[in-house]
Amino acid sequence: DGDLIYGGSTKVLGNAVKDSCQAISSDWSRKVGTPSSDVRPTGAVSITMHRTAAHERNSKPEVAFTILDGVTKHLNDKNIQVVSDPEMADYHLDLEIDRPMSKWVKVTVKTTDSSGKELWHGVAENGSWTTMGAGGLQATLKKLYALLDDKFLQHPAAGSQ
Repeated sequence: DGDLIYGGSTKVLGNAVKDSCQAISSDWSRKVGTPSSDVRPTGAVSITMHRTAAHERNSKPEVAFTILDGVTKHLNDKNIQVVSDPEMADYHLDLEIDRPMSKWVKVTVKTTDSSGKELWHGVAENGSWTTMGAGGLQATLKKLYALLDDKFLQHPAAGSQ
């Protein structure tokens, strides 16, 4: 539809192709179950994800797409419909994936309503040296899911935290 689903830079063509294929696959999986009519589903959510420059420099894109896919699956498992078209959503989640010097991964999530008003935001991160790599990612996802369950799934219009 002419929408940008991923942007990045690399010096190696093979990496750019691999990153692009993963972005397309991730975007495609989020479109499964998206309504094909103009009927706006009540309570639907659209999600965007972007990586900071530090994450692009110091981490693989797979980390960011694992987070995006995990959040999509988590919401779907909780019967929250994820739609690809922000115009069809009542809420929007913006995920910023970062790799600060002192953390393995940091996810800042901001939730807005359909008018763009911020409802709440939060952070899930992991910097423990005992949970490096995949363990740190899983620990961060667990924190992120708890944040979504507490804030978004219980009462999406909760005040900013």
